[in-house]
Amino acid sequence: MIFLRYCLLALILVGSSLAQGTGEIGQCYLNYKNKTFVCSNYISQSDYIYIDGSNTDDSLRYLKVAQGLSILKPNDQTQQCIDAFSSYACALTYPKCQEDKASLQPLCQSTCTNVISSCASSSDPIVLNYIIQSPLFPKNETCSAKIINTTTTSLTIQSDQCNSEQRLSPASTCFAPLIEDIMYTIDKSKTLNSQYCLNGCCLPCPQSYLLYPSGYLEKGFLATQIVRAISAITSFIIFISYLVLPGKKSHPSSLILFASLSIFLYSSNVFFSLGNPRMIQCTNAVEPSTQENNALCGFQGAWLVFASYATAVWIGIIIVNLHLHTVWNSNIIGKEYVYLHLAGWGIPIILTIIALVTKSIMYQFATLCLVQQSQANFIFFYPLAAIVLPSFFVHMATFFHIAKISREEEKRKSIESEITNEFTAHKRHVLQVIKIQWRALLLALLLVLTVIFYWIFYFFQLGNISNGPTSKEFLFEWLQCIQQGKGQDVCSEIASKHMPPFWLLIAAEMSPSFIGINLFCIFSNASLWREWKQWVSDLIPTRKQIEVPDQFFAI
Repeated sequence: MIFLRYCLLALILVGSSLAQGTGEIGQCYLNYKNKTFVCSNYISQSDYIYIDGSNTDDSLRYLKVAQGLSILKPNDQTQQCIDAFSSYACALTYPKCQEDKASLQPLCQSTCTNVISSCASSSDPIVLNYIIQSPLFPKNETCSAKIINTTTTSLTIQSDQCNSEQRLSPASTCFAPLIEDIMYTIDKSKTLNSQYCLNGCCLPCPQSYLLYPSGYLEKGFLATQIVRAISAITSFIIFISYLVLPGKKSHPSSLILFASLSIFLYSSNVFFSLGNPRMIQCTNAVEPSTQENNALCGFQGAWLVFASYATAVWIGIIIVNLHLHTVWNSNIIGKEYVYLHLAGWGIPIILTIIALVTKSIMYQFATLCLVQQSQANFIFFYPLAAIVLPSFFVHMATFFHIAKISREEEKRKSIESEITNEFTAHKRHVLQVIKIQWRALLLALLLVLTVIFYWIFYFFQLGNISNGPTSKEFLFEWLQCIQQGKGQDVCSEIASKHMPPFWLLIAAEMSPSFIGINLFCIFSNASLWREWKQWVSDLIPTRKQIEVPDQFFAI
């Protein structure tokens, strides 16, 4: 009986010892999570570190901010302070295990004292403030002690026979939405992009999205893309209607055919980027697309430039035709269609070639490539204005002439005065023209107002979008906010001082997206659908229209 008691006691002691040993070994893990964490540059892949579940990167938040801020004003003294404190804080938070994995490596006293000496000479008060605020920052008496108690365990301090393992190269901490510059990590003399990267951290493409609260521009521009896709479909319906229906093939209806084609080409441009705008916007994680590094961007941009000019030219032709027909009772445009096509398609082709030859097409705004902002006025907006503004003035002249005729008509009704037959005939002609072509007049007015509104927005507001992320003063203020871990939503308040209001930005992008829908609403009337019904009935005859010969029934 006594023998059994001793055996039972021995088994309990051995089992307890084994359990304890197994627990210690099980708490030493190889590799520190992954390469994106705070201590990834101070713990090598071959290191076993002690983890019991309570040690996490949350306790290193002050260190992480200090590492992030170091990219703004890099200097040797500040980097030495951050490097020393990182090595010390990571050693405390994630103690390294001995080779037997049953005990922990001692902490070198020099690792502790280096923090105090290095940070005493730091010249960056913002970075130093975050380091000193950390609960892990050592005091003089801490470094002279023999044991340091941490949140996870206790570490002994030794001053001699320290582990002289070479320290890994420190890297910058990049807070979201910034991303790591992988080229800089490998070689500090290289970078993914010198314009959008700074000391190991990069502004991901598209850069303008970062300056608004997270997800705002993605959702806003998606809405404009959906509207533009609907415009492409509706304008295509009008184009097919005026191409197929017999009653729409004569002048001046044929002008609507070519205008609807150009509007369809303009609206259908959205299908290049719908669902995946970044294949147009960016050539890699950082660099925006240009016609040289992204052929799809170049083709889409050329398509957009051509369609924009073609739409403006054909709407201008409609306005001039309406003016000549209304004011001068002239039908000269209806007799010169060869010259109309030379102007309607030739001018857009020439201006598009100029944009391509000067290598001006690139991504800077919204979801599509267009002429870059520095060249946009001379290559895109000024030529567009040369087309639109004269059209606008001709449109106003036509409007005032119509208003004059209307006033004369009211005067004639109120005062029974004699009116010459010549004036009466002209008045009837004008009213008849307006009755027939008021839709074309309304379409032209809406398009002119849309172009003017977008141009004013671009001229006064849009330049900030392309200049903002590259402005050193603004960039520093915004990066300082981001690298303090405050997040994109909070830091967008800083950007709001320099950027157009979100609602105005979306309104400016939405206004031209409605062109195809406006075309459909104006020209999709009951008469159009009656013509379609008649065309279908002529194409597919009914049973009554099919004459079956008597021989068919003969046996």
